[in-house]
Amino acid sequence: MKQLRGGPGTIQDFDAATYTARVKLEEDEDMITDFLPVLSPVVFGNRITGPMKPGTPVFVIFAGDGNDQADRGMIVGGYFTTENTPAAVKDHFVFDFGGSKLDIDEGGTITLTASNFVISGNMTQNGVYTNNGTDVTHHDHGGITPGGAKTDPMQ
Repeated sequence: MKQLRGGPGTIQDFDAATYTARVKLEEDEDMITDFLPVLSPVVFGNRITGPMKPGTPVFVIFAGDGNDQADRGMIVGGYFTTENTPAAVKDHFVFDFGGSKLDIDEGGTITLTASNFVISGNMTQNGVYTNNGTDVTHHDHGGITPGGAKTDPMQ
């Protein structure tokens, strides 16, 4: 009869190409599993993925007969600890990865933070566009001179 069992572990190794990881299971004498699939909230054409870093605490479930269950398990997901704290903010959906951050609040504001920002493809902007607090959607330039002269700063 198949049994469902599970327990905590920590990521030891991650394979991004197959979205699988090896896990050390502390409650099973520190056994290290074979590569197990990592569950994702969206798959099959639409994908949400992210690397599982070594040391990440995860919960693993197994379905089997009690013999050699490591190859029939799956990683349900990671969880937060006192050493691995969330980037949670009330009423915000946050992706925080390696110094880049996407923050979507329930009021409709999206904040992107990154050291470099690349847009590939066309972009349409509707509404007021500000740069460092200056409205650049509608602005005037003074001191325009024909030729290669520079204009005065935006006003």
